[in-house]
Amino acid sequence: MSALMHSEHTLLTEITTEIATAEVAIWAIAVGSCAIVVGTVLAHSARSRQQPDRTVEARNAALQIGGMLTLFIALAVQVHLGGWLTSADMGVTNWFVAHRSPTLTSAARAVTDLGSPVVIAAIAIAAAVIIGYRHRSVLPAVTIVATVALAGAASSLTKIVVARARPPAELHLVTETDFSFPSGHVTGTVALLGVVLVVAPITHRWVGVVAATAAIAMWLLVATSRLYLGVHWLTDVLAGTVLAIAVVMVTTTALRLFGSPVPRNTDDPGHAEGATQPHAPVTMA
Repeated sequence: MSALMHSEHTLLTEITTEIATAEVAIWAIAVGSCAIVVGTVLAHSARSRQQPDRTVEARNAALQIGGMLTLFIALAVQVHLGGWLTSADMGVTNWFVAHRSPTLTSAARAVTDLGSPVVIAAIAIAAAVIIGYRHRSVLPAVTIVATVALAGAASSLTKIVVARARPPAELHLVTETDFSFPSGHVTGTVALLGVVLVVAPITHRWVGVVAATAAIAMWLLVATSRLYLGVHWLTDVLAGTVLAIAVVMVTTTALRLFGSPVPRNTDDPGHAEGATQPHAPVTMA
């Protein structure tokens, strides 16, 4: 019996070691990225042919969501096993610690407060009320709140499952006591910004460009602040980003497939000013 248990332990150790290797990580990233690209290309193709088929749209979204989840799971497994993808974490943390200053510290603390769960929840509720009123529909409002809530729940559950320790406490510039992976601040921020970009009634292309640019800037600021303050590793903020995008894809796809139409950009050729069309599929490469 002891020999059998020893053999099982050896086999499990070998499997664990293999999963943590660079080859497995690269293959997982390649598969996930290919699924995202294929789903995006197919979605653009269907839109260009003006084929509003729910089955086709669901298939394309499933490819994109599956790709994002593959990337997230690959990160989670690598982090849990201390695999190849975590090799840059310590170097990035040390770089931020070496470049601290009183001014940057004050700015980082202010930014990270904006991305806190309480602030994100408050902004989500306010955005839901405003956008729901603009749409004259409760569905976009519910989608915003549900997205932020689901992203937060998924982040909290993953923290417990992966159980990753934060960087050393002596590096912390703010107090954090829970597990590190993924970053809850980044997950909540990206989930909120992403879903608002999708469901907000943007009627001009330039407004959409400005809003997307501002959202990307805010994501970078919150992610950087968490690294600067010494409370997260690089893979934590990357995973939070990936998880949030996957959640946004799930909820907004459900809204498109089962909800009411929302406005498209009226600067698009062939659409009259003020016209209302079903929202274009979310495509994230």
